[in-house]
Amino acid sequence: MPDAVFEYGVREAARRWGDVRKALRLFRQAGETAIERGLDQVTLDCLDANIEKTDKEAVTEKLLQLPFNHFLMLLGIVSRTDRQSGDIIQPVTTAEVVESPHARDLSEEFTPGERAVRDLVTDLETMGLLDTWIESRGRDGRVKQIETTFEPQWVRDVWERYLDETDQIDPEALLVDPNEGQ
Repeated sequence: MPDAVFEYGVREAARRWGDVRKALRLFRQAGETAIERGLDQVTLDCLDANIEKTDKEAVTEKLLQLPFNHFLMLLGIVSRTDRQSGDIIQPVTTAEVVESPHARDLSEEFTPGERAVRDLVTDLETMGLLDTWIESRGRDGRVKQIETTFEPQWVRDVWERYLDETDQIDPEALLVDPNEGQ
C-alpha cells in the first residue's frame, strides 16, 4: 500500500469514526477489493469504494446498541416520505416527528410528547447521530430542524434486526390495536 493511500485511509477513519477497529476493517475491505480487481496494491479507489460500507457497518452497530426510545425516535425522524418520489424527507421539525405517521401507529405508551422528543433529539445529537439547527421563520417564530448524520434509510433497514435482537420490548405491544375502542 502506497504511503499516500495509507495516510488518506488513516485520516478518513480518524475523521469519520475515531476508532482503530473500524480503520482496520476499512483497510481489510479495501485489500479485498484490490484483490478482486486484480491489483497489486490498494488504491485510493479501493479505499473510497469501502468507506460507505464501513460507515454503514459502524452506524448499524451504534443503532443496534441504542435504548429502545432512542431508536423509536430515529424511526419517527425518518418516517416522513415524499409521496411522489418515495424519498425520506429531511430535515424535519420536532412537531413533524410528534405527528409522524410512525408515531400515529404506536400505542399511546410509546408515543413521546414534545418535551420527550426534544430530550431524545438532544441525546441522539450528542451521540453524533443527528444534526440540528434553529431556523427562524419571522413572525411564525423559530423551529428546530433535525436530520440524521448518516443515510436515513439505514434506520429502516436495521429496524427488524433491532426488534429481533432487543429484549427491551415485545414487538406486539408497540402497535395500536385496530379493534381497540370498538
